[in-house]
Amino acid sequence: MILRSPKRSRSLRKGIATVELALLTPLLFFMFLVVWDYSRIFYYAIVMSQCARNGARWAGDPNYFNNPAVATDPYTSVTAAALADAKNITPTPTVTDPPTYGSDANGNPYAQVTVTYQFTTIVNYSFPGLFTIPNQVNISRTTQTRVAPVLPSGV
Repeated sequence: MILRSPKRSRSLRKGIATVELALLTPLLFFMFLVVWDYSRIFYYAIVMSQCARNGARWAGDPNYFNNPAVATDPYTSVTAAALADAKNITPTPTVTDPPTYGSDANGNPYAQVTVTYQFTTIVNYSFPGLFTIPNQVNISRTTQTRVAPVLPSGV
């Protein structure tokens, strides 16, 4: 039976823990970057959805551009309304202006706005011979809203 002194056993465990940490640190850092990029893509997708919603809402209210007396909106175009939530995003997203107008299956008029943004990841996830994930992703959101009826001009 081999007896080890407690002091030697404790220092051996510390050395093993240091080696484990040294081996796992690159993997943990890579996982951190993946989570960070995924979170950024999720944030930009939400902002693009909100931009498309704002643009469609503005385009769907003909009172803003048909009756200036009723208009209390600070925006002057679909693009200005759509990009109101994207002030901190560089480069600026692309907005379909003029919006698409049409009628749905029930005959209700609608306005449709699409906002597109080219997202670039922080890291190029490429492992030669194994796989390559593109570092640029197009985020595109389309929103369709019903067009409100036009108010009479004396209201």
